Amino acid sequence: MKKLFIVILFFTLLAPAVYAKEVDGGFFVADIPSGWTMKKQAPAVILASPKRDTIVTVAKAPTEGHSVREIAEAACKEMEGEDFEELGDESYDYAAEVDGTPLYVQIYGSGEEGECAVITIWGEQSDSAAAVFDSIQMK
Repeated sequence: MKKLFIVILFFTLLAPAVYAKEVDGGFFVADIPSGWTMKKQAPAVILASPKRDTIVTVAKAPTEGHSVREIAEAACKEMEGEDFEELGDESYDYAAEVDGTPLYVQIYGSGEEGECAVITIWGEQSDSAAAVFDSIQMK
């Protein structure tokens, strides 16, 4: 019974990480689980779960003379977002809902002058979506 428990534990907790593959979105890299897809659709890159019930988008946007905070606050207000939070180091997040679909947004300085990065999770806030989100590294 103990061996069965260990096997089940491995496949539920560790196997998803083993089956992740690194993808290159041009201006970022990320690890996506098996079955997820990547599609470049300017100005964003879309990472989608197999059932498309979770979509992670990654984009760079011009700041056009505004601070990252001003852009994040304006986006949050426009989307009637909630829980606007400063994460530190020019990084902000909030939650919103679009046509009944939950949305998590993080906006932060991309490290390049005049640009910010915008990462969203549309739909189910699953462990695999969180793992993809956490793996995103801007170049």
